[in-house]
Amino acid sequence: MEPTPEKTPSIAVRINLNARLNRLAVGVSTEIDPVCKKSIFSHRITSEYDGETYYFCSPACKTKFDAAPEQYLS
Repeated sequence: MEPTPEKTPSIAVRINLNARLNRLAVGVSTEIDPVCKKSIFSHRITSEYDGETYYFCSPACKTKFDAAPEQYLS
């Protein structure tokens, strides 16, 4: 069955969908911010504690963690 022109997405719609899918694929994360519990998609903000590296979504979460890491790791 051939797609009809009225049922085929426009090239702009297909490009937009592909761009969204690419952002999702690149943004796959296995790290969780220990302060706010959000998934981390950028590994730029980090802190070391007790031999482990922790990742944060923002400088504010890193600051809170650095002040009292035990509070967020229990």
